[in-house]
Amino acid sequence: MAQQDGLRFTSEWILRGRAYRLVSTTIVPELQREISSGCSRGAIDKVLQDEYMPTWVFEAPAWAKSILVLGTPKALTRLRFRFRGQFRDVAVPPTYLGYQKTTREIEKELNTLLRPYGARAETVKLPLKLLAAKSGLVRYGRNNITYRPGSGSFVQLDACYTDLPPTCEPGKAEMLEECGKCRACLRLCPTGVINEEDFQIHASRCLTFMNESDKDIPAWVSSGSHHCLIGCMKCQESCPGNRVVMKNVVQGGTFSEEETEAMLNGTSYDQLPPHAVEVISSLSMTADYALLARNLRLVFGVVRPVL
Repeated sequence: MAQQDGLRFTSEWILRGRAYRLVSTTIVPELQREISSGCSRGAIDKVLQDEYMPTWVFEAPAWAKSILVLGTPKALTRLRFRFRGQFRDVAVPPTYLGYQKTTREIEKELNTLLRPYGARAETVKLPLKLLAAKSGLVRYGRNNITYRPGSGSFVQLDACYTDLPPTCEPGKAEMLEECGKCRACLRLCPTGVINEEDFQIHASRCLTFMNESDKDIPAWVSSGSHHCLIGCMKCQESCPGNRVVMKNVVQGGTFSEEETEAMLNGTSYDQLPPHAVEVISSLSMTADYALLARNLRLVFGVVRPVL
């Protein structure tokens, strides 16, 4: 009875803006099999295998009975920079700001909620998009981004092991219905990584992957491709699954000409004007400052990508 009460109160907490599935831990070996199959077929880039696979643990704790998969709606953020006498807005895609903070808060809040009912939660180390898709929480777009009805791709995925009883079993990852006739993302992808056949993409050649890394951007990438402070919005902007949520935009802050020039000139974070430090800190972007400053130079064409 205590665990059922825990499930009821957990549901009430989750429904404050979050979507969820409570799926059986039998999904874990299924995830491992699908990832292994994708690697052997070459569907998952070797670069991504080296980057992400070492962080995944395909073994549920002995106490766990289920995985609580969560989708938290997030907004597109625009930062305004004054550059050469004009203001220019630069996007930060929805799931970047405060990602780790949201994950930590979810685990902490869940444990505070569940402890009185003899239950607990622990953040998983699993491929979240595939987990969420197989749980039925989201569907894949052709662009390999996941979508949730009402939130589109503007949703942060998280998941925790729990000892609550599962309410659903894993299924097959499905493609977004709109993808059946739409090819907008194929036409607009700046690096041509999206496939006609399914939702597997050439991820290591994706602009998002490149500008999340501090490695030099390859010379073959068009200088006009860069438009976000991190990540890429081209396929998401054009997607009919995002038609409504593209209006969900928040203004994250404005940088003066002096502040913009300081970032473009490679000024270190601790030497930035105080207001710029305040904005970057408020967005939880401090740790990524050097990368973001590099990307801002690319967006404004101050430097050209080098091989």
